[in-house]
Amino acid sequence: MWEMLPENMDDLRQSGASYDSEIRALEAVLRPLWGVLPLTGQRWRSERAEQCLERLLHMVRERKMPAVTRARRQSIVEAGVLAYGIGIFKGGFLNLLDRQDRDYLAEWLYSVNEVPVSENNWLFFYILINTALKVNGLKYSKQRLEEGLEKINSFYLGDGWYCDGFTGQRDYYVAFAFHFYGMLYARMQKDWYADTFISRARRFAEDFVYWFDTEGRSLPFGRSLTYRFAHVCFWSNFILSGAYNGTDFTLGMIKGLISRNFEFWKNQPVIKGKEGGLSIGYGYANLLLSEDYNAPGSPMWAFKSFAILELPDSHEFWNCREEPYPVLAEKTIQRHGGFQGVVSAEGRHHVFLSSSQYSASRLLYHNQEKYGKFAYSTYFGFNLTRDVRHISQFAVDSALAVSVHGYEQFSAREEIDTVQMYESYAVSRWKTGPARICSYLIPVSNDVHVRIHELFCEVSVDLYEGGFPLPDWNRKFAEPELTRHGSILSNPYGISQILDLLGNRKPEVVQQGPNTNIYSCEPNGVPVLQCTLEPGNHTLACAVCGTPGRVENMDARMTGISLIQMDSGWTLEWSGRRIEIERVDIERGN
Repeated sequence: MWEMLPENMDDLRQSGASYDSEIRALEAVLRPLWGVLPLTGQRWRSERAEQCLERLLHMVRERKMPAVTRARRQSIVEAGVLAYGIGIFKGGFLNLLDRQDRDYLAEWLYSVNEVPVSENNWLFFYILINTALKVNGLKYSKQRLEEGLEKINSFYLGDGWYCDGFTGQRDYYVAFAFHFYGMLYARMQKDWYADTFISRARRFAEDFVYWFDTEGRSLPFGRSLTYRFAHVCFWSNFILSGAYNGTDFTLGMIKGLISRNFEFWKNQPVIKGKEGGLSIGYGYANLLLSEDYNAPGSPMWAFKSFAILELPDSHEFWNCREEPYPVLAEKTIQRHGGFQGVVSAEGRHHVFLSSSQYSASRLLYHNQEKYGKFAYSTYFGFNLTRDVRHISQFAVDSALAVSVHGYEQFSAREEIDTVQMYESYAVSRWKTGPARICSYLIPVSNDVHVRIHELFCEVSVDLYEGGFPLPDWNRKFAEPELTRHGSILSNPYGISQILDLLGNRKPEVVQQGPNTNIYSCEPNGVPVLQCTLEPGNHTLACAVCGTPGRVENMDARMTGISLIQMDSGWTLEWSGRRIEIERVDIERGN
C-alpha cells in the first residue's frame, strides 16, 4: 500500500478536471486517508502514511480548508473520508487536533448542509457527515440527515440494487457508493435504516460475487473504472459491518475475493513513478478512459478498500485460510442491471451479456463503450473509440457499428427504447442514425453467446459487428484465420472468433491501435462480420466466442450451432439443446 501513497503534491497539474485546482489539492490530500485512517492508533504506520495525515492536519491548523460553495460541491464528496474518521474512530481521530482546531473542522463539515447536491449517491455525504457529527455530540442538520435517508431509500429497486438517482445506469456505484456508505452508516448508527442497509447488502452480495472471477479480476463495466480496486471495498465493509454474519459468505471466502483482486492489481502497471500514487486509467495509465471529474488524486478512491485494515492483528480474518472462488451457478440473471452473466466452467473469465444499460448523460465520455456493448468480459475487457470516422478508429468490439453507406462515420447501440428479459435470452430495441434494431442476446455455453439482430434501415448502410478484442494482436506480425463464414484471431493471450449463422456477411478483422483496450496498451485485433444493406428489413445473426489462453480443438466450441428461422421467431440448437426465441416487433414491441 505504501508505494501507492503520494510522496508529494507536485503532479496536480499533469491533468485537468471539471473542478478547480484548490479542490483538486483537497482531493489529493483526503482520498489517501481512506487507507491511512484505518491504521489510526495501530503500531504499523509508515512515514509516508504519517506524511499524508499531516497534510490534512496542516490544512486544519492553518484554516486552509476551501469554502464549500455550489461551484465547489466536489469538496462535499471529499469530506466523506472525514465523516469516516470522525464517525468510526471518534476521539482516536479528533484527538489529533486541539479544541479550537476540532471546532473549526466540525464547523467546516457542518457547512456542507448549506449547499444543495445532486439527487444521487451524493446524498450519502449529507447522511454520513451529519451522522458522524451527531454521534460525537457536535452540531448537525437533522433535516439534511432525514431528507437524505428518505431520498436514498426511494432509489431502491429491489434484490439489493439501487439506481444512482433516476437514471438507467447500474454500475459500481451500487457497490462502492450505496452499499459501502450504507454499511458505514450502519456502523455509526443503529436504527431501521441501518438494519435495512445491512439486509440489502446481503442480498446484493449474491449478485455482486459474479462480478469477480477466479483470478481476482472484476468486470470492467461502466464509468469511474479508474478507481480500480475500489470494487472490493464492498467486501471490506461487508466484514466490518458484520453484514456477512448469517450469510453463505465466510470470512475465508471474502478474504479470497479481496486478496485475489489486490494481487491482480499489484501486478498491473498502475502506480506512478517516484512520486507515488495511482495513475488515471485502468490496466495502465490511459487518459482516454478518464471522466471530467478525474484529477490526478482521483484514483486513490480505491483506498476505500483498505478499510479492512481496521481489523486488529488478532482478528480471525488475518488468520483464516484464504478460500478459493466459490462454486456458482453457471448462469446468473440480474434483471435490475439488465445482465445475463455466464461463468466459464474453466474459471478463466466471466462474461456478462448486457441488454438494458446505457447512459444518456452528455457529460460522460465514451458512454457507449462503458455501457452499451453487447458483452463484457473480465478477461478481454473492452476497447475505446478514438474517432467515429473509419472503422479502425471506432470501438467495434462487442458492438454493431452502423454508418450511412460510404460515409464511414459510425455509431452503435447507446440509448435503448425497451428491454425484455427472459430466462434464456434478452431483447433490446434501439435505434441509431437511419436504422431501427432489435437485438437478441442468447448465452449458449461458458464461452459462447449468440446475437440476432432484426433491422429496418431507411437508406443503405454499412455494418460491422465485432467479437471480443484480442490484446497484443498486430496484423504486422499475425495472420487472421478467415473462413467462409467466420473470423478467428489467436495468440498466447487467447482466441476470439465470430461466426456468421445466416451466411449474409463477410468475415474480416479490424486492427485497433495502441491504448484503445482498457487492459492492454498494445494494439489489438477484433474479428468482425461486415455487410452493406439496402433500405428495408433485414435479419443478421452470429455466434461469438472468446477463450483465454491457448485452447485445443477450438472449433468444437462453435460447431453444431444452428439457427432455424420461422415466422414467429427462431429456434437455436446446439449440443442437443434448444431455445425457442420469440420475435419482437421492431416498431411496437410485443
